[in-house]
Amino acid sequence: MTESISKDQSPQKSDTQIHYEELRKFFEKILGWTLIALSIIIAAGGFFFYSNISGFRSDMNTAIGNISNNANVAIDRTRDSAQQSITAIRNEASKLAISEAHSRVNEAFKQTNIKTMIDAVAKEELTQTIQQRIAEEVDRITPKMESNLTEAGNVADMAMRMRIGLRSGLTDLRKIQSTSNSETIRQLAARLYSRILIDYESTSAIFMNEYGFQDISNIKKFYNIPPNASDSLFRSNIVQTIENDDIDLSQVALNFQILRKLTGVKFNMFDFAAVQDWSKKQGLK
Repeated sequence: MTESISKDQSPQKSDTQIHYEELRKFFEKILGWTLIALSIIIAAGGFFFYSNISGFRSDMNTAIGNISNNANVAIDRTRDSAQQSITAIRNEASKLAISEAHSRVNEAFKQTNIKTMIDAVAKEELTQTIQQRIAEEVDRITPKMESNLTEAGNVADMAMRMRIGLRSGLTDLRKIQSTSNSETIRQLAARLYSRILIDYESTSAIFMNEYGFQDISNIKKFYNIPPNASDSLFRSNIVQTIENDDIDLSQVALNFQILRKLTGVKFNMFDFAAVQDWSKKQGLK
C-alpha cells in the first residue's frame, strides 16, 4: 500500500519540459541528417577533387610545355639578336680601326713628306727604265734597220734600172715583192713598180697618138713591114719583140700598145706570161 502510493505520487513533467524534450529530439534528428548530408558532400567533393586534380595536372603539364617552348623561342631570338649586335659592333669597330689607320698613315705621310720622296724615286726609276727600254729597242731594231736600209738601197737600184729601160730591173723589182722578209721592203718595191708601170703606160700611149699608130698601116710603115704582109706574121714579130730581153722597156711598152690595137686583147703592161699564153693559142711562132 505504501509502495503504490509512492509510485503514484512521482512528480509529473510540465508542458515546458515536454516541449523541450521534443525540441531536443528534433534537433538530434536534424543533426543526424546533417552529418549524413555532410558525409555525402565530403565523399562527392573528394571524388570531384580527385578528378579536378588529374585535369589540373594535365593542364599544368601542357602549360609547362608551352612555357618551355616559348622560353626556347625567346632564347633563340635573344641569341640571334645578340649575334647581330655583336657582328654590327665588330664591323663598326673594324671600320673605325681602318679609318684610324688611314688617318695615321696620312698623317705620317704629311709629317715625313713621303709623297715627295716617292715622286723622286719614281721619276728616277722611270728615267732609268725608259733609258733601258730605249737602249734595248735600239739594239733590237738596229740590225733590222740596217738590213732594211740595205734592201731599200737595192730596191732603189732595181727601180732605177727598170726606169731606164733594163729588163733586169723589172724582173728583180717584181721578185723582191714576194721574197723579202720585210713587209716594209715589199711595200716599197710594190709602190715603185706601180709608179714606173704607170709612167710606161702613159709614155707609150702618147707615142701611139703622136705617130698615128691608131692606123695599122702607119705601124707597118714604121716597122718596115710590107703593107700586104699577113696579120699573123705581123703579130708574130710584135710578140718576138716583147719577149726579147735585150729590147728596151720603152720599146716593149710600145709593142704592148700595138698588140692591144691589133688583137683587141687588153693585156696588162709587161704581163709577159699572158702574151706567151695567147701566142701559143694562136699558133704563132
